[in-house]
Amino acid sequence: MNANTKLYIVHIPGPDDIYAAPSHRVAQLMKAAHDRSMIEWIAGMRAKGEMLRICAEDMLAVIEECDDPEGHAELLTEFKYSDWGITEDDLLIETELGDASQAQLFAQEGETK
Repeated sequence: MNANTKLYIVHIPGPDDIYAAPSHRVAQLMKAAHDRSMIEWIAGMRAKGEMLRICAEDMLAVIEECDDPEGHAELLTEFKYSDWGITEDDLLIETELGDASQAQLFAQEGETK
């Protein structure tokens, strides 16, 4: 990794969970998946008449730069594309943008078609 490489994490407010992302594009996909899931869950609970003290806006993921390369690398060992609903097709944009490493990482997970 060169000195200009930026590292990204996805922060989930509420439980205060932090997840490392292999790239900014993947962080965007992770955020979208989480946000969609939270919005759907809250809407479903309200449709059932459940009284919730939270709103979706309070639970939306935040993409942040990470300034701790060692911590990021450690968190990244737990990352799996499939946990976020990210498919190989989602990563084709990475290859088109010149970052083939994302698709290669996906293949290393054994998650290819």
